[in-house]
Amino acid sequence: QNSYLCQNYQSLMKKAVIFLLFLLLVTTAFSQNIDIDLLKSVNVGRNKSFDPFFITVSFTAEYLLWLVPSAILAFGFVKRRKKVQRKGWFILTSMTVASLISLLVKTLVNRPRPFVSHPMIEKISVGGSASFPSGHTVIAFALALAIALAFKNRYSTFIAFAWAAAVGYSRIYCGVHYPSDVVAGMVLGLLSAYGCYLG
Repeated sequence: QNSYLCQNYQSLMKKAVIFLLFLLLVTTAFSQNIDIDLLKSVNVGRNKSFDPFFITVSFTAEYLLWLVPSAILAFGFVKRRKKVQRKGWFILTSMTVASLISLLVKTLVNRPRPFVSHPMIEKISVGGSASFPSGHTVIAFALALAIALAFKNRYSTFIAFAWAAAVGYSRIYCGVHYPSDVVAGMVLGLLSAYGCYLG
């Protein structure tokens, strides 16, 4: 069964790579239309009273990246629960792999940030490296799926994915990513965690 899942994962990876390349091609060719229009509708047309909330949501990805697996590992070691320790190591590995993949793709694609290419976009959060994909979104969705796979609890899964979706939206809201960056980040994050789960 694990061999079957690995074969499915390899097929999924190929489709994902094709999808991401297609997404990049389309958004590069039509960035003045769909991608930038969606970004403008969220960022330029936003209700600024929500700025503190979405800035905070955006920041949470940076902290939870290491805080969640570290807390689970610490609990596992203190309580001497091997099963919990394995869950912590799995989530930590997923975060590490997701971070490295995000960095690699950012370096290879090297897409300028939207606030650099489009002066009307207001940057209200951190974002200095290349734009594609959204690193915060990669991490958020990798963490969400890793939690879902590790604990298999509907309540924690719902909270994790709701948070991940909020992080992705916040990156567009804050003017530091195109919608396509966030979609790519979601795909890469999910693939990273699922790949670690199969491994």
